[in-house]
Amino acid sequence: MDPGRYIRTLRYLRGRQVLVRILRNVTPDRFDTSGPPDPRGRSGETVPPIARPVEWLSPTRVRLLNVEKEFDGGIDWRSKEVPRLWVYHLHYFADLPGRADDESSRWLGDVVRSWIASNPPGTPDAWDPYPTSLRIMNLVKWLLRLGNGEGAEVVSESLAVQTRHLERSIEFDVSANHLFANACALTIAGLFFGGDEGDRWLSRGTSILDREMREQVLPDGGHYERSPMYHAIVLEQALDVLNVWSGAPDAGGKSARRLRQRLEAAAGRMLSWLEKMAHPDGDVSFFNDSTIGVAPTLGELRAYGARLGLEPAETRGPERAGRSSTVTRLAESGYFRLVSEDGQTVVLFDAGSIGPDHQPGHGHCDGLSFEVSRRGRRVLVNSGISTYEPGPERLRQRRTEAHNTVRIDGEEQCEVWSAHRCGRRHGILEASAEADSAGASHSGFAHLPGSPIHHRTVELTDRGVRVRDGFDGEGEHLVEWFLRLHPEIGVEPGGGGFDLLLDGERVGALRIPPELSPTLSESTWHPGFNLSEPCPLVTASWRGRLPRDFEFELLWK
Repeated sequence: MDPGRYIRTLRYLRGRQVLVRILRNVTPDRFDTSGPPDPRGRSGETVPPIARPVEWLSPTRVRLLNVEKEFDGGIDWRSKEVPRLWVYHLHYFADLPGRADDESSRWLGDVVRSWIASNPPGTPDAWDPYPTSLRIMNLVKWLLRLGNGEGAEVVSESLAVQTRHLERSIEFDVSANHLFANACALTIAGLFFGGDEGDRWLSRGTSILDREMREQVLPDGGHYERSPMYHAIVLEQALDVLNVWSGAPDAGGKSARRLRQRLEAAAGRMLSWLEKMAHPDGDVSFFNDSTIGVAPTLGELRAYGARLGLEPAETRGPERAGRSSTVTRLAESGYFRLVSEDGQTVVLFDAGSIGPDHQPGHGHCDGLSFEVSRRGRRVLVNSGISTYEPGPERLRQRRTEAHNTVRIDGEEQCEVWSAHRCGRRHGILEASAEADSAGASHSGFAHLPGSPIHHRTVELTDRGVRVRDGFDGEGEHLVEWFLRLHPEIGVEPGGGGFDLLLDGERVGALRIPPELSPTLSESTWHPGFNLSEPCPLVTASWRGRLPRDFEFELLWK
């Protein structure tokens, strides 16, 4: 145990987080199993929600997070043979709403009723606030599409008990996307049920949602955890609230209608932000905790928004058109998007914080990291994530070496530890955009002797991408660079660096100063949970006194 690390972690927490965590540990759970309120009257129509990938393949076979499991003798809702995150997803029923009209709807209903019978109130994992929130939203969306079919009454009874439990278990201690999901679930349950209870849930949910939306959705449209994956998850939840609300447009009165308008505006900004932070292949960039297959795609979210009458809001903010590119700055979330004049090269550059100070649990050591796509295909990539299980692999994927950035003296930019903890973290000292470039500095290594500071500029040129790294500070230091290539990119030693090949043909070159002694090794890229693909990793290093400037180039053929 490192007391200093705990102090550096706890000092950022808000008082309410600490108080709620203490109370949660000493307050026994209470469950109200009385009958459900009557359904709320509905005067409007909902649209089909996003149809998530099929997870329940049969009543006993499930595929979640790229792991398929067959249960013998009934579903083991607390299986120890799979990671806890997989068990959490088992309790979400994420694919249920999109399958209300297909031939599996009958046996899926049986699975839901089996869940109710097998997981009485208070069952660990199943009744944790976050999976309860997601399950409430999915069950409501499913019931709205299913209508008053066979067994719907049993589901409604359980849904009311789950909502009462959630109302008493709101995650003010965790905050961030968990608290946003709690608020959306209470709001959706309040829009589904009527009576005094339904009105109370709606009032409670919208009150929290309004406050969290104002804090969590930044002016540039980004979610404040700076994870493109969680941004897309939160955006889908906001769209789900708007969708269910469209079926009961008068619920909540004038104040609720004003909130609905603010939520529509926020969702439009979020769509716009995601458009800028997605690669041309339509999937999210891998900054902080991000990977493919967990959140809806940009295309799915665009289409859902369009069905609800929403379009991406114009939140471009500062944008500079230069000779070779257009540079867009997402100032509040701290990202830059650089697009070449012909649209063939896209660079995404992280010049932001690790996340909100009070909750950096999904943050990585990716300050001043960048990703590159060329002609719609990824070239330079961060590693992505494959696990939330505490241990060496989770730490490796959060650390500096998993990102296209710099490490000094073997130290990390941010003091990440456990699965979702962070003590000391880097600060962005300056960030700016020029005609064809974006630049920033961070203080993640300022605690080291000599107080080194890393400066980076990323520039699009007529030939490709140029990266300049400079350093301030005193004394001698070891500086290490990491550059990870997508698994489809072949790498061969070439003059002054490495040649890059795609489908066996040379498509470009990576030029690195020879005094940095660049080396090529094999690492991993993680395009989904529980997935790991081998990929090339170029590393370089230099030891000497600071300051010193270095220049790298990614040149296209």
